Amino acid sequence: MPVLIGTASMVPQLGYAVPPGRWSLVIALQTETGEGGLASLELTVTP
Repeated sequence: MPVLIGTASMVPQLGYAVPPGRWSLVIALQTETGEGGLASLELTVTP
């Protein structure tokens, strides 16, 4: 499943980029029947 990651920092010095480092992305999934679960993905952003 494609996932789009958007950024908008509240710190002007960071601009609109995700700072380098290790990050965790957690996605809440829910079916039409109401069943749900979480999917997680570890990301590493390099400069």
